[in-house]
Amino acid sequence: MVERKDELVLIVDLPGVKKEDIELDVTEDGCEISASAPSGQIDGNYIKRERPTDPYHRYVHLDVPVTPERTHASYENGILTIRFEKAKSRGLSVSVA
Repeated sequence: MVERKDELVLIVDLPGVKKEDIELDVTEDGCEISASAPSGQIDGNYIKRERPTDPYHRYVHLDVPVTPERTHASYENGILTIRFEKAKSRGLSVSVA
């Protein structure tokens, strides 16, 4: 994850996963990523396998509050990039008597 002035950027490798099999749930302080197992499995006894075959699930806590409805995600060549816009702080006006 990279923090920039106005956003957080999270990059996730999901080799072999189809775009339509990815689910995101974003809240002000976290992001849950789920994806179905990669396609293209071959029947038989594997001697060696380096590609994961289990469904993917990860929760990432965000240290900076974000605006969920202003989150953008793109997926290309097995790489999911999620851009979270930082929430604008709402300053409180306090009067001292």
